[in-house]
Amino acid sequence: MTIQIIATIISSLITGFILTRFGYRLGVSDNKIIASLSPLLPLLLLLPLPFLLTSFTDSHHLLDYLILLLHYYSLRLGSSLQPIGLTGSIATGKSTVSTMLRSTYSQPIVDVDSIAHSILLPSHPLGAYAEVVSAFGTGILSSGPSSTIDRTALGAVIFSDASKRRVLNKITHPKIRRCMLWGMVHGKVVRGERQVWVDVPLLFESPGLRYLFGAIVLVSTTKELQRE
Repeated sequence: MTIQIIATIISSLITGFILTRFGYRLGVSDNKIIASLSPLLPLLLLLPLPFLLTSFTDSHHLLDYLILLLHYYSLRLGSSLQPIGLTGSIATGKSTVSTMLRSTYSQPIVDVDSIAHSILLPSHPLGAYAEVVSAFGTGILSSGPSSTIDRTALGAVIFSDASKRRVLNKITHPKIRRCMLWGMVHGKVVRGERQVWVDVPLLFESPGLRYLFGAIVLVSTTKELQRE
């Protein structure tokens, strides 16, 4: 826990430097506001500690804290730093809206479903593949030379066993969250996009996650259209 606190303090100071130095590029309209808050950063860093320490119970890279703190400070400075959350139930048209935003309006989309699929690939650098196979055995692997994880077989294993679902979630959720947060910051800071959308299927069911977004768009439709 002490290491987490030290990491939070260090990353908070780094975040303060980024916001003070590059605030205008990040989309904040008045850089003087950020500069005026700079002396208060050692005090402000105490505010997100309860959320950080309860949300990140695993050991994560310092970048995770930096990313989350960047969004925390955006809450204090306005919603211009924050991405927009996109969510909706099954068969409501969320994927259609996401495709429209990406193809028609060239909006950057961080797709959490795609992240959840990609982290299970053997080649993914975060290593969820090896951990999942170690936890559930080779019976979840597909036949053939690729030996990728068969999501149907994995689903059958965890479907009726809550303890196994918790094991899988403990392996995958921190990695999904890390990739999602990095996608947010990459779109804002590295690519310099004015706005970034994050497609999250179970946004309202994920405690604390909604506070990372400046706005949330809920896609809905009639029950008749859902059944079609």
